[in-house]
Amino acid sequence: MILRLRCAYIGAAVILFAAALRVLVGGFDFLENPVAAQLLTYFYTGRYVHLSAPETTPPPTEGQPNTEKREDPLQISLQAGLSIEYRNQTMYDIPLEKWLTQPLSWDLQGEKPCVLIVHSHTTESYKNTGQYKESDEHRTLDEKHNLIAVGEHLTRILEAAGISVIHDKTVHDYPSYSAAYTRARETILGHLAKNPQISLVIDLHRDAVAGADGQQKALTATYNGKKAAMLEIVVGTEAGGQSHPDWEKNAALAVKLQTVLEGQAPGLCRPVLFRTSRYNQDLTPGSLIVEVGAAGNTQQEAFNGVEVLAKAIIKMAKGVVVN
Repeated sequence: MILRLRCAYIGAAVILFAAALRVLVGGFDFLENPVAAQLLTYFYTGRYVHLSAPETTPPPTEGQPNTEKREDPLQISLQAGLSIEYRNQTMYDIPLEKWLTQPLSWDLQGEKPCVLIVHSHTTESYKNTGQYKESDEHRTLDEKHNLIAVGEHLTRILEAAGISVIHDKTVHDYPSYSAAYTRARETILGHLAKNPQISLVIDLHRDAVAGADGQQKALTATYNGKKAAMLEIVVGTEAGGQSHPDWEKNAALAVKLQTVLEGQAPGLCRPVLFRTSRYNQDLTPGSLIVEVGAAGNTQQEAFNGVEVLAKAIIKMAKGVVVN
């Protein structure tokens, strides 16, 4: 009898305590309060159980995007940079250490466009097994199968990472292939006039490599278990007589980008190529040509290759520090 009375008193005390908690915390929400839940569990079972508060994501402030904290500049190894391969078709020395240690201070994650993708040879295409009509040998005006499609793939990946891109789809090499770079120059100048904050200009190409039998070869490497078109960075100079006094700034960017690419996908890159022509790279100190595979590659291999390029650019979006 005494034991039953004690149990009744304890039960009544628990009920009163729970009611008090409900009043203090408010409504049935008190059951979601970890402290209240711990106390009730203790009274009912005699055991202490640690309960974490539920994880919640606060809604974004009105008018402001819910963005993650930006990363610091990417750190790369000087030793790794000094080991990259290059081909030099100029009379200039190639001071890798000087270029690698030259600061790369930019922010590609601003609201305004900071990357421009163009195609001097817009109609260049990949292996054709009857899926598109050629406008010339290994070229097509079909945007789904020429370099515009590859540029679109690169653009989508960069923009998904918060990098604002202008992808210009102007055809510069049709109906006339000659003077394509001159026409592309006008396009680039137009964008730079409207968007002087642009820090990176990529002229996206594909190469053409014929075998002894005259057939176009594919330049491929394996990345993440998939065949990917090899990448080649081309740096223009003033060795051919065209004014390009700041070409070494582009070279400094190129060797850093090559180092990052080699670090994430060893063997995917062909050696950096230093040429005598300037290829419109005098217009901004962040200009490069990137060759994505060759005419013998499939378009999917080109997509796979440009994904590696996008990943490297995203890593470098807050600049690069060499140590």
